[in-house]
Amino acid sequence: MNDLFETQQQVWDPLEAVNGSDQEILTAAKKREIKNILKSYVGTYDPMSELIQNAMDAVERRQTAGATFSPKLIIKIDLCENSFQVVDNGVGFTRDQFRAFIAPNISFKREATTRGNKGVGATYIGYGFNHLEIRTRNSEFKFQGQFRNGREWVEDTSGTIHRPQVEVTTSHDVIFDQIDQGSSFKIRFGGKNTRPLNLNWYQATTPEQWLYLLLLKTPLGYLNLENGVVSAVAFDLIVVDATGNELSSRDCAAKYKYPHEEIKASQRLSDVKTAQFQAVERGKDPSAAIDKFRNSNGIYEFYKPKDVLSFVRTLSAEEAESVESYNVHAYGYFVYSTSVWDHLNDTKAELRKGYRVLRGGLQMANNSMAQGDLITIPLSKNIGHQNQTHVVVHFSGAEPDLGRKGFQPELRTLS
Repeated sequence: MNDLFETQQQVWDPLEAVNGSDQEILTAAKKREIKNILKSYVGTYDPMSELIQNAMDAVERRQTAGATFSPKLIIKIDLCENSFQVVDNGVGFTRDQFRAFIAPNISFKREATTRGNKGVGATYIGYGFNHLEIRTRNSEFKFQGQFRNGREWVEDTSGTIHRPQVEVTTSHDVIFDQIDQGSSFKIRFGGKNTRPLNLNWYQATTPEQWLYLLLLKTPLGYLNLENGVVSAVAFDLIVVDATGNELSSRDCAAKYKYPHEEIKASQRLSDVKTAQFQAVERGKDPSAAIDKFRNSNGIYEFYKPKDVLSFVRTLSAEEAESVESYNVHAYGYFVYSTSVWDHLNDTKAELRKGYRVLRGGLQMANNSMAQGDLITIPLSKNIGHQNQTHVVVHFSGAEPDLGRKGFQPELRTLS
């Protein structure tokens, strides 16, 4: 009995105990962990967002290190091959980083200085699909290979599909060969439980159409509500349509598609108010002073944290503290009629009929990146205005939930 009591009292590390367990048990546990990560990705733009987010972070880390170069991304969408590729001229990987980065909860990013640091994005692109091509090169390390059947293995319950491994390949990639260093990731879509199943679902066949989608739905739409400084990262966008015809847009700016920059006759609220104040100072009718604004399509404004605290009087003490601690900035655009959204999406963006990529709603963002889908703006009266209003609320240093599901409930409520 004494020996048994002493054994029960021994100190041990639970993680080391797990590592000493049966390999079959460990594999099943790891598969469950990966499957839970995949379940947290529910959006049709998630794979593009993850590849672009990692690429932008890579070139920005190279900039931070003091390198002299022109940060660049090259994005290729091949509708014939059903693939999405992102090439960057960033830092690339070291050998140790490369061997571990697909594993769950492994991240080499610095918190608060990058767009993501949860260590699940690479796991998602590796195991969320069945064909991932990987290339990386710098002065320390170079590699090219592929990772196949990740999703099939995760979904397999019979034990007949072997755990996938990274395989070395010898093929060349014309785009990757053009950069001095960096990385390339290409996902080929298709297969059960993958989203999207086919890139033709978006019905976008030109660079111009894809620009609207990517700048509004992925980190390419760089957001800076604080001072308006744009991202230093430029990108080329190449689209191969279903017939094999290749079209491209070069040196595109990574910048969010603000409605006031896309819709003609949009006025800034502060300009309207200034015109009224100046009229009053001159003894004129302030209502007549804004006649020139009356045929506008919409009105917009940017708001700093002090503006938010000043205008929104219903904030609790905790919410007011969050506004300051997360450096909350906001942007609002009100369009006179929802038909303006229709015209923009159908005529200017030329997206498929009825698809409203830019419309009324609340877009939450963190660390210069839009996060999640548009949220319906809750109104208790004048409900129709929720479809006329496009709002962006940007946090600095907030941590969205696992994957790309969105923000914590308290931050959603604050927004």
